[in-house]
Amino acid sequence: MASSDGLPYHNPADNPGIAKFAAFSAMILMVSSIIRIGACLYLPAIPIIGENLNISNADMGFTITIYFAVFSIFSLVSGPCSDAFGRRILIITGIIVFIIGSIVCGIANAFPTLLTGRIVQAVGASMIPGTSRAMVRDAGNDVQVVSLLGWLGVLGGIFLVGAPILGGVITEHFGWRSNFWFLLGFGMVILTITILRLQETLVPEKRFKLAILPILKSYSEMLTSAEFILSLLPIIFCFIFQGAYLAAAPFIFIRDFQLSPTQFGLSNIVIVLAITAGRYISIAAIKHYSDLIGYRIGGGIILLAGLAFAMIFFFKVVGLIPLFIALALFCIGFGTLSPIGMKSSITVFREKSGMAAAMQGCLLLGSVAIGSAMISALMNNFPNLPTIYIFSALIIAVSLSTFISAVAGSKRLV
Repeated sequence: MASSDGLPYHNPADNPGIAKFAAFSAMILMVSSIIRIGACLYLPAIPIIGENLNISNADMGFTITIYFAVFSIFSLVSGPCSDAFGRRILIITGIIVFIIGSIVCGIANAFPTLLTGRIVQAVGASMIPGTSRAMVRDAGNDVQVVSLLGWLGVLGGIFLVGAPILGGVITEHFGWRSNFWFLLGFGMVILTITILRLQETLVPEKRFKLAILPILKSYSEMLTSAEFILSLLPIIFCFIFQGAYLAAAPFIFIRDFQLSPTQFGLSNIVIVLAITAGRYISIAAIKHYSDLIGYRIGGGIILLAGLAFAMIFFFKVVGLIPLFIALALFCIGFGTLSPIGMKSSITVFREKSGMAAAMQGCLLLGSVAIGSAMISALMNNFPNLPTIYIFSALIIAVSLSTFISAVAGSKRLV
């Protein structure tokens, strides 16, 4: 059977060979990399962009918030479209729109143009992650899905480290605009490979007609499904942490601790190692015990992270090492919870995995926007308070909420 664009339909689950699924996994990881690089590459340049274009810290923080807010909203549109028209066309369209947004950011000379470029980037990026997760759900069994979703989490951690390092080097040697020209070139490479190599996983007979009322009904069912929401709630709090970190980290490390942009990127190695460790804990818990045990372990680790941040906030135990310990603990828990919760929530509506992944993406990326907006608001209201204290206070509350929701959500895992 062939798709409308002439390429054969391909479901790796039809051939369980390790090599086949490994090749499919590599494609998904590669496609997903563009949005992760796009979100993190310019972080070291934020203070410089603000100075060059006379943009305030709050407005520069808003470029992060608006990116993830638009990302989350348009994810709701991309999900039904992927269920109706197929996964491949959505991903290709998303990459093209993301490239256009990168060009707009690269030529920006004022805040409105930069903001417009970030919005266009977000619209394009919104078509990729949910669709990619739906392809994973189309293609694999439960163990494969958890494993690949875990690696997607690790990939996010890798680019959380690699993208700021690269962005720091690019900014220091070629100027901040070069970050967006790099995204243009990288996007073109990914687009070419995707067109040539990525195959469709959703056959026509499994597609849904694009209709507004049924879509709204499906989204309503998801939002009122205890299994869907409660299994995802701890991950929502983890993504609030991610948004808060993205907004606060450049100021904590570059301004407060006086690290260079490149050193700031290198400091995030702690995070990728922690997320990777959490991923292995997650897989081991599923293989030897159960999803429930893995979920509660992840929640418990994050509670320890909250205690570490409490030491920073209440007892003024400030320094790079205490901060890294607290961040590492949270990210280990994050890496443990994420693949289990994502797999469970999307499995509840497996027959509509595109829409389920879209709702999942909307809630999670919206949570990143919320975390970023909360940090920006707190920084504006407490301008004389060091950013590390503002960040720590917020994450104490987030850690406690994550632990409570993980214990409750573990009973609803599918």
